[in-house]
Amino acid sequence: MIKALQAMLTTHFASTTEKPPTKDIIEMIVESSNGDIRSAVMALEFACVVTLQVKGAGKGRRRADTSGRGSARAVLEAVTRREQSLVLFHLMGKILYNKRKGDSPATHLSAKDAAKERELDETLVDPSPLPGWLSEHNRKASRVCVETLASDSPIDSSLLGLYIHQNYTMFCTDVDQCDAVSEGLSWTDWIGGHLPSTTPYAFPTLTLSTLHALPTPVPRKGQKVCKPSWFDVRKKEQAAWEGVGDVAGWLGHVGASDEHVPGRWTHADIAVELGGWLRAADRSNDAQLQVPRAHKLFSHLPWGVAGVGGNVLGEDEYEEADEGEGEGDMKVVRALRDQEEEKGWWLESDDIEEVE
Repeated sequence: MIKALQAMLTTHFASTTEKPPTKDIIEMIVESSNGDIRSAVMALEFACVVTLQVKGAGKGRRRADTSGRGSARAVLEAVTRREQSLVLFHLMGKILYNKRKGDSPATHLSAKDAAKERELDETLVDPSPLPGWLSEHNRKASRVCVETLASDSPIDSSLLGLYIHQNYTMFCTDVDQCDAVSEGLSWTDWIGGHLPSTTPYAFPTLTLSTLHALPTPVPRKGQKVCKPSWFDVRKKEQAAWEGVGDVAGWLGHVGASDEHVPGRWTHADIAVELGGWLRAADRSNDAQLQVPRAHKLFSHLPWGVAGVGGNVLGEDEYEEADEGEGEGDMKVVRALRDQEEEKGWWLESDDIEEVE
């Protein structure tokens, strides 16, 4: 980011005789922006204006240039000072890369950042060794301060949990680590870390359990943090419930959403029991049965081959989710069966030895 800001200054001041802000001001802007390029550009623009104004006011004084630079820095610090809040992906990187004392610096780090990590390691206190029956839980001191994350981060623990749940498998190296992360997510839900979260214990529980479960150092394989599929599934669920409401209105049972009244269909009954009938009514092409088209949002739910960052409910990898009457589903099943036959996954005969 420093190089990008310096390139902008070089282009801007190439046609003027004025001098750009000093390097220490640029470094302060980058540090205060926390990776937000828009915030850094706006602070840089303000720094240019303040520098010019202070230098103009300092003309005629002794050592005006030096005084101007110091005043510009003081004004900029006063204006750009704000709470050091971590943006979501910065927070995810701190947790999922799980840096601990003594880890070798990443290859992309500059010499200055690597020196900062070594200085931090000198201040970390090694934890007390655990007894033998708990030796598998021995860990080096973490470079991540959970208290600082909890106080500086504007991210709610429920949102953080969704992102960790979506992406943690890319940062694990074996299934036991995945099991430990998922167990920590379960504990977080149990103490009230689900949407919306109101307990102050959810964030440290989620962070500490994830840091404890992940390997160290985490291998860097070009992992890209993805948006949780939960949001898309939730949107589909809400749209499906609206479709249930349309069908309930068509049946004349709008007021029976939760009440079990004799002769009336509740919303839950419509969603669970009327799907097949609604699809059959569509196939009949009966002009008297003007079934609301919104019923397809809950009566036709094709399942795709899901995976990490992959497809979700209502979408399949063959892009046949919109085909009518389950034809797309059957093609998916046939395609998967063909793949399994090629790989020899079908069990021809059991390998169980008979014991006399």
